[in-house]
Amino acid sequence: MTIFVVAHKDVQRLSELSTPYRALFVGDNKYALRDKYPNSETDDTGDNISAKNPSYCELTALYWIWKNCDDNYKGMVHYRRFFQETSSPESPLLSESDILGILNKYQLIVPKKYPLMTTVKKHYASHHHASDFELLGRAISEICPDYVDDFNECEGYHYFYPYNMLIANRNAFNNYINWMFSVLGYVDDNRTEGNDEVGYQSRWVGFLSERLMSVWLHHNRYSFYECDVPLPEISFKQKMSMQLGEICHQLADSD
Repeated sequence: MTIFVVAHKDVQRLSELSTPYRALFVGDNKYALRDKYPNSETDDTGDNISAKNPSYCELTALYWIWKNCDDNYKGMVHYRRFFQETSSPESPLLSESDILGILNKYQLIVPKKYPLMTTVKKHYASHHHASDFELLGRAISEICPDYVDDFNECEGYHYFYPYNMLIANRNAFNNYINWMFSVLGYVDDNRTEGNDEVGYQSRWVGFLSERLMSVWLHHNRYSFYECDVPLPEISFKQKMSMQLGEICHQLADSD
């Protein structure tokens, strides 16, 4: 089992990692970080898409894990976001025994739902480019038309599973990542506007991918465990937004 910790900069927690966690570095600073942490990997070895990192974000790490790690259990977390025992930032990270105990009952571990005050589709349009979300729907209709009903239902949800984080057995992990990249590949090949963006919105592929986990889970009916991912950096405004979003999600489910 290996749980890769994707990072593009140095933080204290990287020096505290122990089995089953291992650093996987991306971005411009990856070689310096690899030199500091010898038991680490970079996303530009083996079969990789490292050059796409500016728009794909942590997805270049997910691709690397898919193609270059054959462990029976594998996953990815972030340098500042981990699956933990409780919602407290001080709570322990999931241990190997914790993970095996969960995966003995479920097929995947995913973050707890991120609640929204509006639908997934409207939320995406208000924070990113609505045309990209429309292209995502087109990709699904072209690449995997049997997922169209799932996509249409999930775009109306008042939540999504954030951060592109997951832990799973090898088959479940590979099945999801293979499907996700087939959809995103179509989107990437067919996007005709915004390709010269810089800054926050340049990470558009990473943003889109976060909306795909719900679709895949809904279609395939895999069993999954929603795990706490404490966010010590969250602002009061974000916290209130999430609480209001949870109320909206519950009201939507009660209809």
